[in-house]
Amino acid sequence: MRSWLGDSDRGRLDMTREQMRSWLGDYLKKDRRQETAEDLF
Repeated sequence: MRSWLGDSDRGRLDMTREQMRSWLGDYLKKDRRQETAEDLF
């Protein structure tokens, strides 16, 4: 079965995944500074 995602869409998904990873890294770093792991979980 052919994927309904075109090459451009697949590239957009990869870009979003990279942006999400960097955003998540910044978010976790900020949280780690402000609160302990016990507060997060």
